[in-house]
Order: sequence, then structure tokens, then C-alpha cells
Amino acid sequence: NSKRDATKKFAEIPHLFRETNNPKNFIAIPKVSSELRKYIPMDFLNKNFIATDLLFMIPDANLFHFGILESSIHMIWTNTFDVMSILLSRI
Repeated sequence: NSKRDATKKFAEIPHLFRETNNPKNFIAIPKVSSELRKYIPMDFLNKNFIATDLLFMIPDANLFHFGILESSIHMIWTNTFDVMSILLSRI
């Protein structure tokens, strides 16, 4: 019942997002992952993908950032601080 032409136009395609302000590239990291995994599953995505609330997103990332986050040294760092947070929570 809107009088605005733009609103009527969007009403014809309700299954699409009205606005997408996605970064050109981003790294998608799941909020939940198994601690038994050798690596945290991540993906390097472009603006054609829409991140949901199930992901952490690092906007405007590049392949260098992705490489660091998927490296074995990053996993050692992650596991070290994860163990420390568990131990500190028991104090």
C-alpha cells in the first residue's frame, strides 16, 4: 500500500535482501567449532556471500590474513590461550 515507487519495486522481490553492504572480501569464521579439529575451519569469501549470525567476519581481509589464521603457529597460539582461559576460570 506504499506510495513510493522504490518500495513497490522491492515488494516484487521480497526474497532478496534490500541492501547489501558487504565488504569486497572477508574471512568467515564459525562461532562454534570442535576443539578436536586440527585447524579452525575458515573461508575466504567475496561480496557475493552474506554472513549470518553464525559467523564471525573479518571484513576487507586479504589472503595474507587468511594464511596467518590458518597457520599451525596460530593454532598453537589459539590452543595455548584456550587452555589458559579454562585454567583461569577454575580459580
